[in-house]
Parts: sequence; structure tokens; C-alpha cells
Amino acid sequence: MCEAEDVTGTRRPMSESPANPHWSIPLPAQLVHLDALVAFAERTASAVGTLLVGKKVPPWGAQQNAAAAIVRLPGLLKAVAALAEGGLAFEADPLVRTLVELAITSLWVGKDDSRAQMVWNDCMAALKEDGRRLGYVGVVFPPAAADAISWMNDLKTEGLARPPNLMEQARAADDLAWVLYLGAYGMLSASTHADPRPAIAIASGGKTVSDALEHIVALGRLAAYCILYAVGEVLGLDPEAVNALHGPLAADTAALQMDIKPPTGRIRPEK
Repeated sequence: MCEAEDVTGTRRPMSESPANPHWSIPLPAQLVHLDALVAFAERTASAVGTLLVGKKVPPWGAQQNAAAAIVRLPGLLKAVAALAEGGLAFEADPLVRTLVELAITSLWVGKDDSRAQMVWNDCMAALKEDGRRLGYVGVVFPPAAADAISWMNDLKTEGLARPPNLMEQARAADDLAWVLYLGAYGMLSASTHADPRPAIAIASGGKTVSDALEHIVALGRLAAYCILYAVGEVLGLDPEAVNALHGPLAADTAALQMDIKPPTGRIRPEK
């Protein structure tokens, strides 16, 4: 995963390739631990994906919600790895932010079918609102989309229970979720929005980007493990196999006071 081949056939780190001409950035040490996570996620996604095929109507329970998180996991991890190999730390931030959000919501839902249904309700309400917005600006849909548009317009979303915002999900869920929200989510949001800080770091280059790469891959691993931990029981995953995946942690992840094991203490402040 971590190497590419040049014209001479020599294997070399992607971050030293001509695609990244400004600096030679060492590959993050955490990257080597993604392979096992990706392989496990791919096997699991293949096994649980049948729960989602053709799913367009309720009920949407905890098992389907867990399967949805797992199906996203392999692609997101591969994309994070590909960007990290190219030295693109801040471009990987939004993907890890997605992993963090999936982890928090998965921890909040757990085995609760009613919470999972709220997630589905929210998705359908957002879909219907998207349709309304497109109509406001005069978007004309092709005839081939007629059935999908009719289905979307017929959605009954008014009065349905909706989930709390992500911060409240994190507050109400496992302590892992609260640490992810406080220690990662806001920081990762900078690269997702028009925040100048990533641009300043990219322009500075060198160790700034190298440190960011190590941190982002570590956070991606952390969030992926939290997803597996969150959905393990509802999907019947082997807990020993899941616990074997986290591997050694980077110092910056340890600084988040997270050892990515089932939590034993209360760490969140009072409301």
C-alpha cells in the first residue's frame, strides 16, 4: 500500500514522487497499520452488505445502521491511505472527519433500533429538502429520473423523530464518542471549510505537513477502530479480532487520552 514504482522499477515512497515536488515527506509510521484494518473491513463489508441492498423504505434498525457504517469503512480507509502516501495530509482531513462522524453516530445508536430509525428519518428529510431546493432554482430533471423524483416527493417526513446534533450524540453516547468529538471533530473541520489554517500549513511545508500526516492517519485508525467497536455486538463480530486491529498508537493520539479500548471511566464534563 505504501510504495509506488518509478520508471526504473525501483520501489519508493509515494511522498517522494514527482507528484509532490515541494518537499520530501516521510511516510507516516501509522500507515503500516491500515492494511489489516482495510482487509478486516472489506471482509466484514462483504458479509453485511446484503442488509442494505435495495433498501429504500423503513424499518431501518441498528443492524442496518451498523452495516451502513461498515460498508463505508474500506473505501474511506483506502482513500486516506492514498492521500497520505502522496503527502496530502490536509486533503485527507475531510475523509477522517467522515470516519469520526460515522464512529460517533454508531456509538450513539449502538443496539437501539429507535435511534437507528431516527438516523434514517433524518436522511429521508434531508433528501426531500434537497429536492425542494433544486426545484427552487429551476433544475429540470431528465425523464429517466422521473420515478426517483416521484418517490422522493412522496416521502412522508413531517413529524418523524430526528436524531440530536452530533455534539449531543457524542455527549449521550459512549465516552469514546465524547473524546472523538472534543479531540478530533472540530480540528478536522478546518480543512472541510474555508479556513485559512491548512493553507498556511501547506505553504510552510516540511515538518508541519509531516506531523499532520502522522496525526491524520492515527486519527483515521482510531475512528475506524471505534466504528468496529461500536457495531461489533450488533453485527456479531469477533471482539478479539477487533481488539487485535488497533496496534501501537502514535504519541499524538495518546495525547487525546484515548487507548482505543472499551472505556472504563467517566471523562466528560458535566453539562
